[in-house]
Amino acid sequence: MSEPSNQSIDDILKLGQECLGRVPVTVLGSGASLAHGVGGMGDLQTHLLKTVTPEAGEVAIWDRFKSALAGTSDLEKALHEVQLPEPLERRVVAATREMVIEGDRGLLVQLVQGKVNLPHTRLFRHLFTSTHTRLSVVTTNYDRLAEYAADAGAMNHSTGFAGAYVRSFESGRLTSPVPQGTRQVDILKVHGSLDWFMDDSENSFALPDDLNAPATHKPLMVTPGTGKYLATHMEPFRSIIACSDSAFASARSIFCVGYGFRDMHIQPKLTKRVANERVPVVVLAKTLTPEARAFLRLCKHSTVLGLEQSGDGSTAYTSAVPDGIKLDRPIWRFDEFLRSTIGD
Repeated sequence: MSEPSNQSIDDILKLGQECLGRVPVTVLGSGASLAHGVGGMGDLQTHLLKTVTPEAGEVAIWDRFKSALAGTSDLEKALHEVQLPEPLERRVVAATREMVIEGDRGLLVQLVQGKVNLPHTRLFRHLFTSTHTRLSVVTTNYDRLAEYAADAGAMNHSTGFAGAYVRSFESGRLTSPVPQGTRQVDILKVHGSLDWFMDDSENSFALPDDLNAPATHKPLMVTPGTGKYLATHMEPFRSIIACSDSAFASARSIFCVGYGFRDMHIQPKLTKRVANERVPVVVLAKTLTPEARAFLRLCKHSTVLGLEQSGDGSTAYTSAVPDGIKLDRPIWRFDEFLRSTIGD
């Protein structure tokens, strides 16, 4: 590993400060939630194999799925290789919701009890010290970590749904100007949310967790696999992805936490904006995926920074040190990165 003497931790932190100083579009992947007890893809893989039981006529295709999964240990790749029939896919979605909502509720309890402080709240507060009245968060996660973070900071947020107990999707909430004196976090959930459902007339609703949703209402959660590309041509996903594309197209910088760079819904616009327009980008991850490393190599300008865990410290990747430089501080962690760049 290359460790040139002309790249210090202060140089590394300046790259992070420049990114945050431009009020970035924030991208949250599964790693951002895993750090707070919400299960990731590995946990989901185990849960699905344990809880989903194929019915008559589905055993052969479920066995093919399990064989593909055993061969790759990559849930998304296995679901791409083996397209499940709709009834079986619906049970996969239900099992996915069952797993994610357990961690999501546990996090909310800790937050209400004052047992956890979310770095996301700290980030939003800092970004709102600027003249900006609106922040964009793009996430592939189903959980409500970003929503909880905004609530914890007494900030308005919008996912595009309006109402109180039975909320309906209104795309204009994500595009219309915010009221004067208001600051809003737009949370663009490109794969859906734990509390989103669609009825048999294709109307979208957000419903309370404790409601036993009617059989006519299916969860609006797009699981990995070929089916997600069809599902996201429908509302509310079509409007949300369009807003995500617009956010990236106008982004002055991009800040990624726990995102693996594997999703084709947000990947093209994100990559184009950073690689072609040379906007600053920071990527934080416990372990950078091969796709994240390839993305960082594609960005050959000075304001690109990737950070991952290295023992008790970090390894930083920049255009000046593409092979990485070891640091003795764990600034790959979201909370520690914020502490090091913007203070407590």
